[in-house]
Amino acid sequence: MSAGPRWAAEEEWLLEDLVGTDVFAVVYQRYRAIAKQNGWPERSKAALYYRSRLLGLRAVATDDNLNRYEVARQLGIQPHRVRTWVDRYPCLKSRKVGRCYRLSLADLRNFALKRPYLFWGVDEIGLANLIGETYAPHVLRKNHRKDTRRAVICVETGAVYPSLHQAARAFMRSDYERSRKGRSHVLAANIRSAALNPSLTAYGCHWRFVEELRASA
Repeated sequence: MSAGPRWAAEEEWLLEDLVGTDVFAVVYQRYRAIAKQNGWPERSKAALYYRSRLLGLRAVATDDNLNRYEVARQLGIQPHRVRTWVDRYPCLKSRKVGRCYRLSLADLRNFALKRPYLFWGVDEIGLANLIGETYAPHVLRKNHRKDTRRAVICVETGAVYPSLHQAARAFMRSDYERSRKGRSHVLAANIRSAALNPSLTAYGCHWRFVEELRASA
C-alpha cells in the first residue's frame, strides 16, 4: 500500500488553519478546493483525518456547526441542558451538516442574546469563545443568579454535600427511586428539617449545615 506523496509544510499549515472550524466533511471540501488551486497532490478524506491526528488536531468542530456535547463542554454545563434548549426552542433547532445534526454559532448567539437567563452558571471564557467577547458580557449581566445552595454534612459519616438535593440523591436506595420525579425534593426537605433541628434525624443520620458549623467553631 502506497503511503502517498510527502506532505509539504504548506499543506500542514492549511490543515492547522481549517481543522476545527467546521465539521470534518466541510473541512475536507475546503481543503480540496484550496489544494486544487495551488496544484497540491489530491488527498483522500482518510489521509486528511490521519494527518490531522498525527499533528495533534481535533477533527471535532470547535468554531462552528458544533454538536450539543461540544457546546456543553465549552460552556462547562451538562449536555442535557443544551438538549433541553434544542427540544424546547425552535430558534435553536439542529441543522443537518453531512450525516450529523449540528448547532450554528450564529443561532446560538442570537439565542443567548434573546434568552440570557438560561445561561446561568456557564463558563465565562467558554461563552465568550462561542458567541464573541462583545456579546458575552451582556448575556452574563442578564443571567446572574444568586447561588442559594447550602452545603450540608452528615454527622455520622462526615460526608459533605454541596446541596440538599445532592445529599438526597446520595441516600436514594435504587436507580428506580432516583428516576422518580419529585422524589429528591421530598428527601431534601427531610434533610433540611433535620439540619434545622439538631434533635431530628433524616434517614438514620443527623445533619448540619456546613456554614453553621463553621460559625460555631
